[in-house]
Amino acid sequence: MTAKFPIELRHLLDQAICNLWDKNYPRPDLTSVCDWLERDGWDYVLGGFFSSYIYIKNANDYFFDGMLIENDYVVDEADVTDEIRLAFARQKINYLISESGDSLHVIELESEKMPPAVLCILMSYNLQDGDDFTSIDVDFSVEDYLESIRDDVILGQEYLSDQQILQTWLKQS
Repeated sequence: MTAKFPIELRHLLDQAICNLWDKNYPRPDLTSVCDWLERDGWDYVLGGFFSSYIYIKNANDYFFDGMLIENDYVVDEADVTDEIRLAFARQKINYLISESGDSLHVIELESEKMPPAVLCILMSYNLQDGDDFTSIDVDFSVEDYLESIRDDVILGQEYLSDQQILQTWLKQS
C-alpha cells in the first residue's frame, strides 16, 4: 500500500530515499513521520502488516538441552539428538511468534526524485504501554530490509536453516 503522506512530510521521505541511494546525502530524522503515522496514518501502518516476529536473543533462551528434559521431549540428556533439537526449536519459534506482540509493517513509498522504496517499521505492543515503533527505516525492498535484520529477528521458523538453529543451540550448551 502506498501511503499518501502530508505535503510537509514528503520532503523528509524524499531525503530518506535519496540517502538510501546515495549515502553522501544526509539522512533525515524521521521522528515527525513516526508521529504522523501514530496519530493520523495508523491505517497505513495496519494495512502494511507484514509479519509478527521475535528477537533471536529471546528465542535463544530456550535452545539448550536442559529445556528438552524440562519440556518432556527426552528423559535423559543422553537421548538428545539433533533431530529432537530441531523439532523443539521450530515448534518453540512458532509458538513464540504466535504469542509475540512484535510486528513488522511495510509501507510503499514514492519519490519525485528517486525510484520507489519501502518504509519498514518494527513495532512492539504490550498491554501497559500500547504500541511503540522500535525501528523505522527506509530500504529498497522488503527483501533487502529482511536481509538487514536477519541477525536480530525471526519472522518464522522457515526463515532459519537447520544449520543456523544447531549453531545457535551449540553456542548455548
